[in-house]
Amino acid sequence: EEVEFFQEAWKEILDALQLPMATAEGLQKFFQFQRAKKGTVLWTVGDESDFAFLLVSGHIGVVDDFCRLGDAESEFVETCVRGHWVGELNLFTGESRKNKLLATEDLSMWTITKTSLDSMQQNAINLAFAFQSLALRFAAHRMYLSMLEGHVHSI
Repeated sequence: EEVEFFQEAWKEILDALQLPMATAEGLQKFFQFQRAKKGTVLWTVGDESDFAFLLVSGHIGVVDDFCRLGDAESEFVETCVRGHWVGELNLFTGESRKNKLLATEDLSMWTITKTSLDSMQQNAINLAFAFQSLALRFAAHRMYLSMLEGHVHSI
């Protein structure tokens, strides 16, 4: 199921960019399937951006003190669900994390680390370029949806 979801998540974007499905199979070699329990803090403000992931199952809440309304810590400024890419922009830029990410349910995810990304960039530049293009396309779509909602947040 996890492998099928990885490939399904890429299919629509690959089709739009006119890239073959083999691209997803090549990319998968640089990712690792992982799980996290409800309540796990995936990162906090100032943490190094050393991984990003594709959420397969579960739910994540984003806490951002700058954007939070009122004093309630449980108030999330954004949520992420199945099919969302999370943390990819900071992984590419190397900027530290700007918010807190909390698993509000048990999670399963395909994770890429900074080390894997560096390896991809050194040994499979065509895949690294495809991954960056795909991630930027998803990020642009996420920002567009945020704009429609009247706010812009970056994970």
